[in-house]
Amino acid sequence: MLSNLISQWKMNDNAANTIVVDSRGSNNGISNRNTSIISVSGKINEALDLDYASSDRIDCGLDSSLQTNLFSISTWIKVEGASGTHQQILGNNGTDFKGFGIAMLSNRTLNFVVGDGSTWGININPGSTLTYGTHYNIIMTFDGTNGILYVNNSSWGTDTLAGSITYDAAKKFWIGVKDGSSLYFNGEIDDTRYYDKELSASERAQLYNSGNGTEDNFDSLVLADTITLTDANNLPEAILEDTITLSDTATSSPAHYATRIIKLDTNTMLVCTDTDPAEIIEVDISGGTPTFIIHTLLTAKNAQDVTVNSTFNKIYVACKNGKVVKLSSSDLTDKTLLDTLDTDDLTNIDCLDAHYYTYAGSDDSSGEIILIDESEITKLNSDIRFLLQKDI
Repeated sequence: MLSNLISQWKMNDNAANTIVVDSRGSNNGISNRNTSIISVSGKINEALDLDYASSDRIDCGLDSSLQTNLFSISTWIKVEGASGTHQQILGNNGTDFKGFGIAMLSNRTLNFVVGDGSTWGININPGSTLTYGTHYNIIMTFDGTNGILYVNNSSWGTDTLAGSITYDAAKKFWIGVKDGSSLYFNGEIDDTRYYDKELSASERAQLYNSGNGTEDNFDSLVLADTITLTDANNLPEAILEDTITLSDTATSSPAHYATRIIKLDTNTMLVCTDTDPAEIIEVDISGGTPTFIIHTLLTAKNAQDVTVNSTFNKIYVACKNGKVVKLSSSDLTDKTLLDTLDTDDLTNIDCLDAHYYTYAGSDDSSGEIILIDESEITKLNSDIRFLLQKDI
C-alpha cells in the first residue's frame, strides 16, 4: 500500500552505522548505537532490539510530513521487560498536550494519546495487557476527529478529539523513547509505517496478514477492463473479461508471478502465484480500488492452477512436487495439505461438480490424472483418451 505512505522503517538495518533507513520517504532515522549491535531476527525479516538500559532510541526528525492532520501508524513490537512507570513506543508528544504518542504503561496496558494543545482529547487506555515475549501489530488511526487503537487487527478502543490536533514544531518523531530522553522502550521494534490518511479495514488486514505481517506494498493492482497475466518467467498469458489487471509484480519483494486467476464470487478474485512457498491472493474488487490479502499455502511450492468445488465449498490449488492444497471457500485461512501419492509437478486442476470430483494433471509423460473427492485420493496411470471414456 504505497498510497499515502509517507515513511516506512522496515528495521532491517544491520550495519556499522546508526542509520535506520526510511525505505519510502526521506525521514531516515538515527539510532544511538550502530544498528549492527541491535539488529535481531524479527517478526518480518530483521528487527531492532532496543535496550532501555542502553537508552536505545531512534530519532526520525522534525519533518512536517510526520505532523499531519490525519494519520495512521502501524508497527510491530515485542516487549521484553519493564523499565519504570511506562515505556514509550513511538510518537512526537511531550508534556504540553501536543502531538500524539503510544506507550505501554507499567501495568502492561497501552495508552494512545492525541492532543489539541490543552488536553489529551484522545486518551485511549483499553485495559487489556500485553504479554512479554509476544509479537503484536499495533495500528493507531486518526481521521481528524476520531482516534482508534487496533491490536492484531482488532479494535481495542476509540475516543474523540473535540478540537484540532496541535503539534509542537520543535518536537521530533521518536521511536523507542518519549521526547528523546525518557521512558525508554525495552524490546523489539519491527516494520513501522506512517500514513497521512486513515487506513481502511482491508488495508489494516493486509498489514496484519493473518498474524504474519508484511513489509510489502501492493499498489500495482489496478482497475481495468480485463485480467492479463503477463508472460514473465515464460508463464502462459490468459485473459478474462470485465475484471482487473494484475501485473507480474503484484507485490514488491519477491515478485509474485501470477499463474492462474479465477472469480470466486461477484466481489472476489483468486490468484495463484509461482512462489516458494506457494500463495493464493484473495482480491476484493467490490470497492473503487482492488485490495487483496496474501495467503501462504503451507509447505507447498509454486502454485500452478486453482479451481473451486462449489458442491463442497472448497478451493483446490495444484502446486509443484505433487502437492494439492485444499481451502475453505468461506475461510481461506482454513488450509489442508493433501497427499496426492505423486511427486511430479502438477500442471492443472479442475472440478466435475456433477460427480463431486476434482482432478489434477501432472507433467508426467504417462499422462497421470489424480482424482480427489472428499474421502480419498486416487492416482490413475492412464492416458487422457481412456480417462475421457470413464464414467466419473
